Formats: sequence, C-alpha cells, structure tokens
Amino acid sequence: MRSLVFVLPVLLFFSCKSKQEVAKQEESPTKATQQVMVEQPIANETQAPIGPESEFASKEAYEEFQANQRKMEMMQEMGVKHPDWADSIIVAIERTACFGSCPSYRFTISKNGYAFYKGFAFVDKEGDHTARVDQSTISNILEAAQKTNYFDLDEFYWEPITDVPTTYTTIVKNAQRFNVLNQSEAPQSLIDFELFLDDVIAEIDWKKQAK
Repeated sequence: MRSLVFVLPVLLFFSCKSKQEVAKQEESPTKATQQVMVEQPIANETQAPIGPESEFASKEAYEEFQANQRKMEMMQEMGVKHPDWADSIIVAIERTACFGSCPSYRFTISKNGYAFYKGFAFVDKEGDHTARVDQSTISNILEAAQKTNYFDLDEFYWEPITDVPTTYTTIVKNAQRFNVLNQSEAPQSLIDFELFLDDVIAEIDWKKQAK
C-alpha cells in the first residue's frame, strides 16, 4: 500500500510534464518547421505584373507610343481636327493664318469639276473665285499625290506650338478619302505636294464672284 502511495504522485508528475511539453511544441514549432514555413511561398502572393512595354518590340517603341497617345489627347483638348469637307469634294487644300503674313486660303474641286477658291489674307486673289477644271487636271493631281506617297502619309503632323500656320489637304481615291494635317515636322514629300497644288491654283482661269 505504501509503495502505491509513493508511485501515484510520481506518475501524475510525469503525466503533467508530458502534457506541458506537447502544448509547448504546438505553440512553438521547431526550428526545422520554421525554416520550411519561411521557404514556402505565401499562398496569396502573385508574380510581379508584366510591364506594358512588353507588348512592344522595344522600350523605345513603347515610349514613342506613349508620346503619340499624349499628343492625340492634347489635340482633342485643343480642338485640332480636319475641316468638314463636303462629300462632293475630291481635292482640297486649306492654309490657315498665323500671327505674321502667312498666306491663307481654301481651294476645292468637286466631282463634277467645279473648282472653288477663297482667298483670306496675304494672297494675290482675295475673296470668292470659281472655275471649271477638266478631268486631266484632276488626273494630274492624283498622279502627283501618288508620286509623293501622299496616300501613305500619317494623318497628322502636329506639335503643341503656337504662331505656326496649318495646312490641310484631302484627296479622294477609289471612293476613299485621305486627309493630312501639316503643322510641324512634315516630310518634304508632303510639302512638295502642297506646293504642286499651289501651282495648279495659279494656272486655273478663275472668275471672281461678286459680293
């Protein structure tokens, strides 16, 4: 009986100690377990997003795209757009005024050969003028446009600068209208075509319209 009384407290002591060690292990994982937890990726962690420039051939191409996007937004804010040409117009050029003595006028040719010229300022012919042109004149204009690669040009050559005149042109080819706005940094081929249209205007026999 005495030995039973002595053994029972010893068993209770080791039983409590064993439970405490188990509880301690559950609260504090071993060093090996901690290392595994550190090495394992977090479940909610995602890979770094791929940059938008990855869709372009190079970083330079992406930066050029971004610059063009900003330019288009500025054009919309400033109201830069082509004139509203009538559907009957197949050839047209318009030069706007500037703060200096820039010649400004509008010239159009309709499908039926009716030509119209309106001189605004710093031109030889001011006011409204009309004429008839034959098909050969229209064909010559289309041929010149083809030679100067007009149909492959960009629609806008523009920079956010002031005191610079703008030249608008439009040509209809195979029922498709091509518009080009030249305000800055235009290729020489476009400038040559605009000068060609100036020569066409000078050769037409105009009749001034009464006010």
